[in-house]
Amino acid sequence: MVDTSNFSPNDSYVCWVDIMGTKSIMEESFEKAANFILRFHLACTEAAKENRDVRCYPLMDGAFLTTNKIEKLKKVINTIFQRLSAYFIDTDPCNHLFVIRGSIAKGELAHGEEITTEVCKEIASNNDYKKNLLFGLPMIQAFKAEEDAPPFGVFIHESARKTDGLKGRYYNWCSDNEMRTALTERLHLYFSWCRLHSPYLRLDKTKISHYEELVDDYFSNSSMSIKDFRSINKMA
Repeated sequence: MVDTSNFSPNDSYVCWVDIMGTKSIMEESFEKAANFILRFHLACTEAAKENRDVRCYPLMDGAFLTTNKIEKLKKVINTIFQRLSAYFIDTDPCNHLFVIRGSIAKGELAHGEEITTEVCKEIASNNDYKKNLLFGLPMIQAFKAEEDAPPFGVFIHESARKTDGLKGRYYNWCSDNEMRTALTERLHLYFSWCRLHSPYLRLDKTKISHYEELVDDYFSNSSMSIKDFRSINKMA
């Protein structure tokens, strides 16, 4: 018996983060896919544990991060992207690398742990199962908006563009010019490698060029100095 009239969602932020190109990676190598996914989830779960106001819902090659406190969500996003960016910058060769991206939405969410016997008696008693459930429109908004995010970037869905800290289309998690420069350089190197091996990777070269444009657009943001901007352009 299910009665969702007793299930009350709350206004929250949700961020969807995932690994780009997982289908192709899984088709190529079980070991590589498992390695990438486990490294990704380790970064997500550890970041969430360090900020208990943020809940992490892992889902295969991605994860939903939720909280009603935007500054807490920013902190977790920053931690995940910084740690996986450091791995991306420092790891060789290119076929050992994976790229993440994400998006943020805002709206009414309900958590599985809030399922009571009045909502569903059978699931209410299964704590291990229900704690993994999440419901709400902003999940879908964040999931779909992720397609507009640059590699190693975060897109902001219209629902989350508020006056309390999230403005524009992108959330820029990287305030370190040195890391931003190094990551931009490394991403261009990686996509050059992807272009060289596009038949094997089954990647459209036009799509690769689009990713490179998104990288430059995202990491060459308006807060950069002219010197920084020219430095990054020389690397492209």
